[in-house]
Amino acid sequence: MAVTRRDPVPHHGYDEENDFTTDQRRRYTQVANTAVKRRQEQDEIPVHKRKRAAVIRRAKRINRSSHKVKYALAMLAILAVGLSVMYLSG
Repeated sequence: MAVTRRDPVPHHGYDEENDFTTDQRRRYTQVANTAVKRRQEQDEIPVHKRKRAAVIRRAKRINRSSHKVKYALAMLAILAVGLSVMYLSG
């Protein structure tokens, strides 16, 4: 253990006389509450942006896959019509 000098002034607990006045306490509380609200809003903004970006990515992926299915069905229909025309004409 380190040896330190003893504090000559003993620490007496909490002294209400040196505390804030009622107005100071009220102002401090208001400032602290607005800071907490601002911090919470700043924390929420990136979450919404990330969620929105994820939804957009997911929607693009769904649109691509549905587009491929529609394209394949259209090609099959065109091929079927072409084969039927060739069969009936020949």
